[in-house]
Amino acid sequence: SLALHRLIEADRAAGRPPLVFAHVYPFSTHHYELRYWLAAGGTRPDHDLNLVVVPPPQAVAQLEAGRIDAFCVGAPWGEVAERTGVGRRIVSKYQIWNNSPEKVLGVTREWAESHPQTHIALIAALIEANRWLDEAAHRDEAARLLCEGHYIDAPPECIAEALHAQRSDSPFGPGLVFHAGAAGFPWVSQARWFIEQMRRWHPMSKALDVSRVAAEVFRPDLYRQAAALSGLAVPAIDDKTEGAHADPWTLDTPAGALHMGPDRYLDGALFPPV
Repeated sequence: SLALHRLIEADRAAGRPPLVFAHVYPFSTHHYELRYWLAAGGTRPDHDLNLVVVPPPQAVAQLEAGRIDAFCVGAPWGEVAERTGVGRRIVSKYQIWNNSPEKVLGVTREWAESHPQTHIALIAALIEANRWLDEAAHRDEAARLLCEGHYIDAPPECIAEALHAQRSDSPFGPGLVFHAGAAGFPWVSQARWFIEQMRRWHPMSKALDVSRVAAEVFRPDLYRQAAALSGLAVPAIDDKTEGAHADPWTLDTPAGALHMGPDRYLDGALFPPV
């Protein structure tokens, strides 16, 4: 991000137009992690370049057409850009924030309260699916299902590469993790981090009770109920200090030890700040 900042400064001095960076959605994890990465190098996202929204399946075509200069979207579109020679990956989500969350299962409060048993069963099914996906032997099967079902309009080899990116020689971190290290657990501290990023970059009421909102949206209590159906060990706490672990670590739980992955930010920050 430091090199990018120098490039932006050189472009400005030469009178060139600002770069255009695409992301998935104004309130996506990609958007806020992109902003975090840019700001870490000294770039002001709302002043030094243009941020636009582009649906992930269109990102590579938009890059090839020259309408955008870069994009931040989920897999497998980085793989597609590289394989087709259209672009090159320069940083991964893992490098910005180790083992950060991305996808969520979200339902309305009304539906959850009207269908409590179905809600728990849905979470339990997701946990089992994530456990299945974490087995390396199952990822080729997952890639086949995604391709045959036409869920992702990308070359099969790119989907398979994205799912197998945890190989040790990958320069972009351990790749996709679905269950290990409490990957699916809804840490309230992570919800608070995203809300604080929203407040950092968008006008929001200073009176907003961030902790209350985070705890209402992220529900570790419901996750524990679902995980208990399979007798799985889950965190007994709702919050942790994000960014505090540069290496794998162990979290003790009533059902046994959980082997956790690093959660370091690229700038070494801690959240909440000490």
